[in-house]
Amino acid sequence: MTDSFYTSGDYFLRNPTYDSDVCLFKANNIVKLIKSSGLVNGLDPNSILTIAEIGCGSGLILKHLKLSGIFSHLCSYEGWDISPDAVRLASISNPSLKFYNMNLLQTENHYDLIICADVFEHIGDSFSFMKSLSKHCKYIIFNVPLEINLLTWARGSKPFLEAYEKVGHVHFFTAPSALAFIEICGFKIISKLFAGNRFNLPSSSLPLRSRLISGPQMLLHFVSPLLSSFVFGDSLLVLARAKF
Repeated sequence: MTDSFYTSGDYFLRNPTYDSDVCLFKANNIVKLIKSSGLVNGLDPNSILTIAEIGCGSGLILKHLKLSGIFSHLCSYEGWDISPDAVRLASISNPSLKFYNMNLLQTENHYDLIICADVFEHIGDSFSFMKSLSKHCKYIIFNVPLEINLLTWARGSKPFLEAYEKVGHVHFFTAPSALAFIEICGFKIISKLFAGNRFNLPSSSLPLRSRLISGPQMLLHFVSPLLSSFVFGDSLLVLARAKF
């Protein structure tokens, strides 16, 4: 990841905690996805012995995954981020884990599982990033914000410009377009999970607008998570396997 948004340090200035307040929520969703994939697709979490997170930020997702106990006690955890501020924060907060201020894709490392949570929507040349990523893992978990929906469509270009200015998003997705993009880039989809951000996250971490529509979104989500994402947006977790 060499995009100027990261290397300039702008992300740290705009988000100095690296969304630490939602890392437990994201980690719990990853655990749910892994458990459901084990039941349906026969994935054994104990077979995962090496995990790396690209764009690890504060490192708290890795910390919570380790504490969850879903993986073997022999499993190793590594966080990689090209932001020195992120790696500094992660190393201080999680001294028992390993963090690297490097681009993992420039190494020969290979992992049983890579976590790529809220990353490729930031990458200008996301296709090349994803194609390279597929060479470094057996399994991968993506967390993708679904920012193209009825609510954003009604506001024109403003929500997308705000997403760029606040957190550096340069690509925007629906659930079907995100899944298609992941497949095109060399991964086979194993399972997916809609996060239900607005009604599962603590209300204190949500803006007023999100709190007001969390009830209607929850009701529609129970009818159809996909339809709910088209109307209200959401985040999509995807477990995939590298095709080659």
